[in-house]
Amino acid sequence: MKIFNKISSYFVNILLISNIITIYNINGDLTPSSSQLYTACNNLDDGVQWIRPIGGNKENGEEYPNIQVQCVDGWTILNYNLDSYISQYFSSFTSWTEFVASSELDDRVGWTDWFIPTTETTKFRVSADCQTCASNENLEDYSTYFMTGNYIGCLWVTKGMCDMETSTLECFECSTGGTTYSGLCSHMELSADTAVYVDHDLCTTNNYNVVPALGTNGQYCVCYQPEEAAIVDAGQSFERAISVGESEAAFEGTVEVYSYDFSQGTYRITRSGYYKLMEDVEFNMNAPDNYDEPNVEGAWYPTIDQSDKYEGCDDSFVGAYSMGFFCRICNRS
Repeated sequence: MKIFNKISSYFVNILLISNIITIYNINGDLTPSSSQLYTACNNLDDGVQWIRPIGGNKENGEEYPNIQVQCVDGWTILNYNLDSYISQYFSSFTSWTEFVASSELDDRVGWTDWFIPTTETTKFRVSADCQTCASNENLEDYSTYFMTGNYIGCLWVTKGMCDMETSTLECFECSTGGTTYSGLCSHMELSADTAVYVDHDLCTTNNYNVVPALGTNGQYCVCYQPEEAAIVDAGQSFERAISVGESEAAFEGTVEVYSYDFSQGTYRITRSGYYKLMEDVEFNMNAPDNYDEPNVEGAWYPTIDQSDKYEGCDDSFVGAYSMGFFCRICNRS
């Protein structure tokens, strides 16, 4: 049995180099034209510009990348759909739906801690269209997006009463106990310093659980503006690349997938490309040693040391894999 399937994304060119696939962004440029870049758009013309918000390395030694952003009136729009490398400037980054991302389950933080370049003087505005930055009279220049906790497995007090329309992403409000609240929504406009609950009991009761949110499909971006934009050296790794993942690449961007790729869990497709199943596959993920005891603890569940790939494998019961391997192959989950 062979399956040949193309996984599409917004990338327009893929170049195979050994075991590295270089992704060209939609504008066709891989490198900035200057050896020095601003850290934000404060002093840059409107339009798509290269910046480097942090001019240094991460704790693990990797350097912060150069990124392309939309500049508008001195504001920097964080648009994942324009350049996915903006994710490197967050404490963690994972897509909870096909249109919104937040921090990972074990990284419960608000916007000011989620976005690493934030300082005490950083300003924020929301951008519903990812083209303009809108001020908020009540929140002044400190408005960001948060999503209701249902997206990460927590509860929200008005669930089922006035939920977001998923086809249009329109959010609604409704009243309970004489007070008006938002219904389930992926992009509530709240202050950047809004508190995020970290207690499991609060997550699983009718509270107002929220987590920071950033749209990933060209809607509901967030703008930021530091007090001053510094000039830093551009990153040295101009040729931006991602590793292949669980399997080595074969020819012209094709990833060969074998039975062993499924032996320890769901096969996660995390990049665009062609995926070719090379042999019959028996789905038997983390199977027990003794099949006479199929319900032994841990059988067919992710293990604790797989928590970076399969959210929910700890004792929190929160995350896609909290009930075990619910699918055999998934796209960016």
